[in-house]
Amino acid sequence: MAAGYRVRIRKGEIEIEVESSEKNYVDAKLDEWIKRLAPASRDAARPEEDAASRPSGAKGKSLAEHVRALAPKSGPQYVIAVGDYLERYGEMADGFKTRDLVDGFRTVKYRHSNPAEAVRQAKQQGFLMDGREAGSLILTQTAEAWVKGQLASEDGSENGS
Repeated sequence: MAAGYRVRIRKGEIEIEVESSEKNYVDAKLDEWIKRLAPASRDAARPEEDAASRPSGAKGKSLAEHVRALAPKSGPQYVIAVGDYLERYGEMADGFKTRDLVDGFRTVKYRHSNPAEAVRQAKQQGFLMDGREAGSLILTQTAEAWVKGQLASEDGSENGS
């Protein structure tokens, strides 16, 4: 019988949930996220990017807000939306794993019967390519252009109202 491990940590407005049948994976992911979210490492990581990406005095964008702003309609589009968030705000510019995308899907409450298939389709459509580390993925320029287009159309509809 394989035991399942699920750990959820909430601190202020941030909530992290990790679930797996592998205890070592859960422990490693929690350690990774705790380090990323530590105040000192967060402020020192990329202060110029944080300042440029949001108005002064504004709070950071959550994964759910980011995905909602992009309004994905298919599995590959959800892969792009979550992947873009991981690269921009999750400090995974060098690459993310399919597991990270699945965690993101869970966070935004998107259910896909086969997330690996959505990743395969996104890669086949030219939205993903291999990252530096074996098994990691990064967004292509095509995917980044889709994100910019989605965000521009959202801004245009808000300004046109």
